[in-house]
Amino acid sequence: MHAAAGGAGLANPTALRRARPGRSARAFSLLEVTLAIALLAFVAIAMTGTVTLISRLRADDRQRAGGYELANRLIVMYLDDDTSINSLGKTVEYLGFRYKWELDEDTVTMRVKPTEATARVEQTLGYNRFKRITFRIFAVDEAKSQNGRFAVAGDQVASLSRLYDPMAIMSRNPDSWDYTVTGKPGGLTDFITRITAGAAARAAQPQPAPATGGAPK
Repeated sequence: MHAAAGGAGLANPTALRRARPGRSARAFSLLEVTLAIALLAFVAIAMTGTVTLISRLRADDRQRAGGYELANRLIVMYLDDDTSINSLGKTVEYLGFRYKWELDEDTVTMRVKPTEATARVEQTLGYNRFKRITFRIFAVDEAKSQNGRFAVAGDQVASLSRLYDPMAIMSRNPDSWDYTVTGKPGGLTDFITRITAGAAARAAQPQPAPATGGAPK
C-alpha cells in the first residue's frame, strides 16, 4: 500500500511542482514590460541630459577662466610695453579656445589737496598722467564665423581693469626699461612726455598778478 502510494506520487509531476514552496509560475504581462522599458528610457534620457549639461558647464567655465588668463597676460604685456599688443591680432587662440579682445583707455586725474608742496610737484609731474586700462575678452562665435577665416565676436566672457602709471616702468624690470625707453628711438622723450602729462604747458600759462594790497585813494 505504501509502495503504491509512493509510486503514484512519482507518477504525478504536477503534484511535485505544487509541493515545492517559493516557486511561482506567473509571467510578466505586456503592460508591465512596456512600463519598465519606458521607465528605463526616461532614466537614460535624464542621465544623458545631465551629463551633457555638466560637460557644457565645464567647457563654459574653462572658456571663462581662459578669458581672464588672457586678459591678465594682455595687461602684463601692456605694462611692459604698451605698443607690444599692436603686434597681436584681434583674434587670439588660447587654451583651445578662440577669443577676440578690445582695449579701453580712460584718463584718470588725481585730485590732491592744493599745498605749496603739491604745487611744486605739479610743475614737473602731471597728476593726470594715470590711465585706467580695461581689456574685454569675447568668445568667438564659431557658428557665425565663415570657415574660421573671419572670427565673429560672441558673448563677453571676461573683463579686467588696472590703473596704469607710466612712471611704474622705472621699477618693473630692467628689460622693460631698456626696451621701451633707452632701446627705442625717441623712447626717452616719449617717456618724459607721458610722466609730465601737460605739466610744462600748465607752467607756461600766465599766472594772475598778486594783489598790491594798497588802500584806494
